[in-house]
Amino acid sequence: MKSTYWTRALFALMVTLLTLALGSTAAWASTATVEGTGTITAQGTGTVRLSGSGTVTVDPGVGVIWVQGAESIETEGGRRTTLPDGTIRLTGAVGQVVITGEELGVQIVGEDMELTATGTGRARLRGKGTYETSSGMAGEWTGEAVDF
Repeated sequence: MKSTYWTRALFALMVTLLTLALGSTAAWASTATVEGTGTITAQGTGTVRLSGSGTVTVDPGVGVIWVQGAESIETEGGRRTTLPDGTIRLTGAVGQVVITGEELGVQIVGEDMELTATGTGRARLRGKGTYETSSGMAGEWTGEAVDF
């Protein structure tokens, strides 16, 4: 069990460092961007950036979640760290993470993640996975921006 935790932690750190190293606009060329009002569900491996107002629910198993502007964060277990800029970093959650706010900024890095976001805003999905919106739009985490 302990080995799995450290493997996931190391994976999350490696993905985070890679994301920071490739954080330029060109690195997001194969990104799906979805924006609008409604609900989006997504499954996959990579990085998800969400901004807007509403509720984000992340199923267990995600590596690292960074949150800005949340009015509430509900989580089971794991570690919550407040960074110098006020960003909250969540790692090791064993249950669902539910984040609610009016001016949210959420970044999720992990593998085999499942999440649902309901409200108004934008979702940027980079990596390998699929998404579906409440308006019936569906796609993969690569390609053009999609309004829903």
